[in-house]
Amino acid sequence: MLEERDPLPKESGADLSLRIEALRKWRKGERVSADRNILERIERLASSWRRIFKLPVDNTIPIDTEIGKLVSEAYPERIAQQQDKQSIRYKLANGRVVRLPDHDPLMREPWLSVAHLDAGGGEGKIFLAAPLKEADLLHRAKRSGSSGMGLG
Repeated sequence: MLEERDPLPKESGADLSLRIEALRKWRKGERVSADRNILERIERLASSWRRIFKLPVDNTIPIDTEIGKLVSEAYPERIAQQQDKQSIRYKLANGRVVRLPDHDPLMREPWLSVAHLDAGGGEGKIFLAAPLKEADLLHRAKRSGSSGMGLG
């Protein structure tokens, strides 16, 4: 999913689980509002990976926080904590501030795992992310002197 262009329309927001859900529905022959050419390319890549790892096709509806957990393992520096409740601004574990698109439904989530963001300086833009449960971050917590806990 991360290697190809976004199959969903631009106004779909940044939620990565929506893209995975669209792919899985498309595989089952259901109608989806997505670019079928891009879905075909994604499926070819996914099929290759499934063959390499001898995995079956999974067409279940994805659990968004499970996707967030997987992304956080791949990109721990992109674990992001919301700056203020219902805010579109998040602070990444590496200290950079990034923002969701305006009115993105993910702004209800206090923690995100960011899969794709811009590489520019200053405040960054989140293109793809998934919600993350705080409990899934506990294994990364470390005591940081007198200032309490921090992500390590």
